[in-house]
Amino acid sequence: ANGTMRWRLFKPSDDEKLPLDPGPDIALEQLPSSPFIDKVLTPGDLIYIPRGWIYFAENVEDVTSCHVLLSTNQHHTWADYLAVVLPRAVDMAVQDEEFRKTLPLGWTSYMGFQHVGDGNDERRGNFTKKALDMLERLVA
Repeated sequence: ANGTMRWRLFKPSDDEKLPLDPGPDIALEQLPSSPFIDKVLTPGDLIYIPRGWIYFAENVEDVTSCHVLLSTNQHHTWADYLAVVLPRAVDMAVQDEEFRKTLPLGWTSYMGFQHVGDGNDERRGNFTKKALDMLERLVA
């Protein structure tokens, strides 16, 4: 920080935790009345703001101040990784004869969320094991 600035940090709500992208600017009036952290920083100070936390910074003195925000974790999530890897995995899978084999007859009658509570169906276990084995072939 250059100059003196007051920083207020607010914890994210449960539905705002770990956002994929930075949110829009928010006016101070829209923020909760009591911040989790309320500190004045002077030249040379450093503050760490966890991803997803909302902050509000303002000058304390009637002079120009400046701060630098360095974001190091944008688009480094498992979701971002899978968005790149899964399409490539499908491209690889279609080149492998094993992945082009037909699924077991009637597999929709025992697989999927609608069948989660159907008990201990051996076909479901076998299908899941085969699917996991196939996925392992792609990532090994």
